[in-house]
Amino acid sequence: MTLRLVAKRQQGDDYQVEIRGADFSHYDPNDRSVVTSIQMKPPAYPEAAYSVGAAGSAYLVLKVGRDGRVADAAVEQVNLRVVASERQMQQLRDVLGKSALGAARKWTFRPPSEGKDVDAPYWTVRVPVDYALLDQSRQGAPSAYGRWMSYIPGPRQRAPWITGEHATGFSPDLLPAGGVYMADGAGPRLLTPLQGG
Repeated sequence: MTLRLVAKRQQGDDYQVEIRGADFSHYDPNDRSVVTSIQMKPPAYPEAAYSVGAAGSAYLVLKVGRDGRVADAAVEQVNLRVVASERQMQQLRDVLGKSALGAARKWTFRPPSEGKDVDAPYWTVRVPVDYALLDQSRQGAPSAYGRWMSYIPGPRQRAPWITGEHATGFSPDLLPAGGVYMADGAGPRLLTPLQGG
């Protein structure tokens, strides 16, 4: 389970803390009922981002064909861990998103071999791609358990082939890097709305 807690400074040393997101996704590379990775070579760090010390995370949505290859891909959201002008941040989001998409188009996956989705014409998965400089890797990396992380969330865009609704409180940036997550919305869900959401 992943929770997003947002702390806002109030007066003095007081903070207001809210639960803003929750997700129950889990990646098990041995699960034969879901799409799992075969080959996912990480993208090269884009020079335009590296040269200015920019870090962030690109959240991809991939349509995986029955042959295990990426049939279509979209950038759902790019969060940055650097503050700049709106124009510069959009340029950095574009650079990180294009870099992640370029790598993803070459990835291969193992389609489900059992379970309810085995005969689907394709599968939709979400894959987070993290861009962190060496000295930043331990300073609030998204998968760093129990650590606060400052970031600027990017706009969220829907992949054209996704028609279903998202679970209450879901956001792609709740998914930890290093996994492949089915985008079918199956699994546990919150029954009540979150505090701030």
